[in-house]
Order: sequence, then C-alpha cells, then structure tokens
Amino acid sequence: MEFYKTLLKAGTGCHEEKRSRFVSTASPISTEEQALAILREIRTNGWDARHHAYAYALDDGTSIRRFSDDGEPSGTAGVPILEVLNKQGITNAILVVSRWFGGVLLGASGLLRAYGHAASLGVEDAGIMVVRSCLETVLSMEYTLSGKVAHHLSAGGYLTAGTDYAADVRIRLYLEPERRDRFEHEIADLTAARVEIQYADLKSVAFSESGTFLRVMT
Repeated sequence: MEFYKTLLKAGTGCHEEKRSRFVSTASPISTEEQALAILREIRTNGWDARHHAYAYALDDGTSIRRFSDDGEPSGTAGVPILEVLNKQGITNAILVVSRWFGGVLLGASGLLRAYGHAASLGVEDAGIMVVRSCLETVLSMEYTLSGKVAHHLSAGGYLTAGTDYAADVRIRLYLEPERRDRFEHEIADLTAARVEIQYADLKSVAFSESGTFLRVMT
C-alpha cells in the first residue's frame, strides 16, 4: 500500500456505565494470526470478564474486516468497535473491549454507546500514525545552501528525517515517488543545480498525522 493509517503503539481505555466496566485494548498488528494471539491473551488475562467483543482490520494484500459481539446482542458490541476503526480510516489494528457486568442492563443503545466510547478511548491512548511508501533520499550541499534548502523543504511539506553536518550538509528525507520529478526541478531551480540528490529503495515510513517523521517500519 502507498498510504495507510494505523496505531502508533498499544493503548488502553476504561469507561464505566451503570456499574459495568468496559476496558479497551488497542494494538497495531501485521497479520491475522497476530490479532488472534492478542485476543487469546486478553481472554486469558481477563478470564473474569463476561464479554470480550472485538474488531480488527488488515490490509496486507487482502482487505480483512472481522468483528464479534462475543455474546452481547447482535450488532451492539463488535459493530461499534469496528466503526471506530472505519471512521478514522485505521487498518492493521485490533480493538478489544472487555466488559465486566455491573448488574444493570444497558439496552441496545446503551451498549452501542458504551462499547464505541471505550474503543475510542483505546485509540486515543494508542495514537495514530500514517505509513507511506517513500523513497529514502539524501540531499548533499554546501553549508551556504543549507538554510535556503531547509526552508524550502519545510514550506513545501516535504517529510524530513534529520540533518548531518560534516564536510558538507546532508539532509535526509522521505519522498513520495509521485513527487520525485517536481522535487528535482524545484531543487535545481532553487540552487542552480548545486545540490546532489541520491535515492535508495522504497521504504514504509511512519509519520505523525501532522507530518512529523517517526520511524522507518521494519
């Protein structure tokens, strides 16, 4: 995939409604087997919970969407959990909401609200990152050009990943392939073609939703 959103890390959330406790666990995943392993672990650790409703989404060559109400009335638990993923465009992630029953029936609308809210809290705690397929790119230049180039990259929304200072200045960035031709023309015009541009292979690169470089995905 050229672009997708997933969870930054594992996260949890807790919501109480009419003495029932809803605890969510949000985790990034890369395979369906990993999702099921996380679910088994949560069920083992939370053996005293009445329900472990869940949803997960995967896009690893196939588009997989799974959810379960785990004994709650049909459509009142797994569906609102999956909707949290769908609304934010999150994939390669699993959300599990465990319920400890408090003795008061919530009704269909109450369950929808409680499961959806708990799932949202888990995502909020985990955070969201954007993963793009990018060319690993290094710009090499004289010190006198570095300020001008750095300003241009920032103003143009290019995704920089650091600067090294040695005999010359090297700015590392990750460039979407579709921007390559335009980028080369911009840098050549800006610097009278005095900047060397080197490319490496395409990599999956994670950024915050605001565009801050986070890490190269393994």
